[in-house]
Amino acid sequence: MVDLMHGQLRSEVICPDCGNVSIKFDPFLMHTLQVPGAVSKTVELCYIFLEPERKPLKIAINMPKGSNIADVR
Repeated sequence: MVDLMHGQLRSEVICPDCGNVSIKFDPFLMHTLQVPGAVSKTVELCYIFLEPERKPLKIAINMPKGSNIADVR
């Protein structure tokens, strides 16, 4: 893994006036990578019925991240 995470970054700058080209190599020993987050979340709902003889209904559903209450309905 270490062999994959180090190397050289090449950058090139060209002067718009004289056309001079400057090339620079910067070494790096590691590279930062984003770890993907979860794409869904579990939402727990408790539905309470209007009839007092019925017990509340508890459910858990998986929803895509960024969902809102309209998506739950």
